[in-house]
Amino acid sequence: ILAPFVDKDFFTVAKTKAKTKGTETLTAANIKDEIRKARTQFTQAGLMGGNLYMSSAALGLLEDATDRQWSNDSSISDAIGSYDGFQVFEVPDELLQADFTVISGGTNTIRYITKRAALYTFAPGQHTNGDGWMAQLRWIYGSIVRNNKVAGIYTNKAAAAGETTGE
Repeated sequence: ILAPFVDKDFFTVAKTKAKTKGTETLTAANIKDEIRKARTQFTQAGLMGGNLYMSSAALGLLEDATDRQWSNDSSISDAIGSYDGFQVFEVPDELLQADFTVISGGTNTIRYITKRAALYTFAPGQHTNGDGWMAQLRWIYGSIVRNNKVAGIYTNKAAAAGETTGE
């Protein structure tokens, strides 16, 4: 995670530009099918693999739906690091704003860009708390998705009661 506000922008843009915006309520019984829909979309677009960003709740459902355990002398784990060709990442709900988002095609699909990053330094007495040096790093940033690459993004967020999907 580079910075929370940058990551939030990245996931907001991904969610907005995604070719498919699923609204299925996820359960342990259907989560594999929902991820399979993303894989199918990518296959049809000529893409393979990708990154699967999941909320803690969605990752828990996937772990519950997957029957496996790994162990050694001191621990047992059913954690999932990759699934169906996707690398799995658990992302805080506040940043992800979805149950899961899958991105295939890497930086050819979505790219974070820094438009400007400037470092300003202020000597003692040049700023309001003028008793020491102050440095400020100011960023102008954004995330872009190429219009011909939206098939490389799939997201799912269950619709809240009374919410319309707009599709």
